[in-house]
Amino acid sequence: MKYIFKKDTIYHFGYLAGIPYFNSTILNEHGVKSISIAPYIFDNLGEEGKVSKRNLPTNKSIYNTEDNKIIKILKVFFCILKIIPKAKLIHFYGNSLLPMNIDLFIFKIFRIPMIITWGGTDIRVISIARKNNPYFYLENNLDYDLKKIKLIKRISNYVDYVATDPELALYCEPYFKNIFINKQPCSYYLNKENVFLFSKNKKDIKFLHIPTRENLKGTQYFVEALEKLKNEGYLFDFELLKPELSQIEMKQKIFECDIYLDELRCGSYGMTAVEAIGLGKPTLTFIREDLISRFPKELPFVNSNPDNVYDNIKWLLDNKEKIEEISIASREYAVKYHSNDAIYNELLKFYTEMGVNF
Repeated sequence: MKYIFKKDTIYHFGYLAGIPYFNSTILNEHGVKSISIAPYIFDNLGEEGKVSKRNLPTNKSIYNTEDNKIIKILKVFFCILKIIPKAKLIHFYGNSLLPMNIDLFIFKIFRIPMIITWGGTDIRVISIARKNNPYFYLENNLDYDLKKIKLIKRISNYVDYVATDPELALYCEPYFKNIFINKQPCSYYLNKENVFLFSKNKKDIKFLHIPTRENLKGTQYFVEALEKLKNEGYLFDFELLKPELSQIEMKQKIFECDIYLDELRCGSYGMTAVEAIGLGKPTLTFIREDLISRFPKELPFVNSNPDNVYDNIKWLLDNKEKIEEISIASREYAVKYHSNDAIYNELLKFYTEMGVNF
C-alpha cells in the first residue's frame, strides 16, 4: 500500500520573545497551516538571580524540564520523525533542537526548506558590535565571539536562509547569501487595539522603564537623567519595574504610561519597543547611526544614548506637542510595519522566495 503524506504545515521552533507563536498564529489566521513548538515551557530572562515570568506562549512543547538528558533527546527525535512527513517549511528561532544542530542535518536530508531567525544576543559578536557602538555594554571576549561565529558557520552548512534585524544581519553576511530583514510582530492585534494617544493638553506625564537586563538597557542613565530633571523642578511620574511580568501584564503597564524608556546601549530595537509604539507610546531607544538607513524612513523612536538621554527627556517635557506628534507617528509606524497583515505579507514574501508555494 502506498502512503502519500501531505506536506502542508509550517513549523516554528523556539522562544524568542514569543515570536514563533505570534508568527504561527498570524499565518493560521490567513489560512496557512502553522504550529509553534517550544522545547519546554520555561522562561528565564534577566540579571543573575532574577527570574522573568513572561509566560511566553506556544502551541506545543516537546519535553518536561524534569526529564533527564537522554529522555529529552529521545522526545526531540520522536517529534522530528512525526513532523518530517508534514513539514512544508521549518522556521527556527535562536537555534535548532539538538546538540551540534544534528536535526538540521536530518531535515536537510529530507529536503525540507529551512530558515532561521535570530534576535537579541543570539549571534551578536562583541568585537564587531563594539567597533560600531561606543555605548555597547560588554567588554571584548574572544571565547564568546568564537562560539558565536562557530554557531553561525555550523548552521550555515544546513540552512540557506536567515531572517533577522539590520544589526544581526551584519554578522550573518560573511556566511549566508540569503538574508531577509524582518520585523517583529506585536503580541496583540495592532489593527484592532483601542489606543489612547498622548494629548498635548495632558498635565501629568508618566515615564516607564522595565529593564530585563539593567546593564544592557542603560537603566542607570535613565534614572540619573530623571533624578536630575526632578531636582530642577520638572514634574512627572516615573515607574521602574522589575522584569517579573508576563507579556500581558507588561502590555498593561505600557498602556498606562505616557513615555516608554526602552534602552540606551544596544543599538537596535526589539520586541518591547514594538509593544510600546503599537500602543502609541513615544519610546526612547538607541538606534546605531550606521543602521538607521536600514530601517524604514518613518522610524519614530526618540534616538537616545547615555550622552543625550537627559537632553532628549528635557526636550519632551518642554515640548508636549512633540510628544503628541511622536505618539501618533509611533502608532502609525507600528500599524504599517508590525501589524498582523504586515507580518503575514512579509513572511509570505520570505517563504515564497525560498521556493515554497501557497
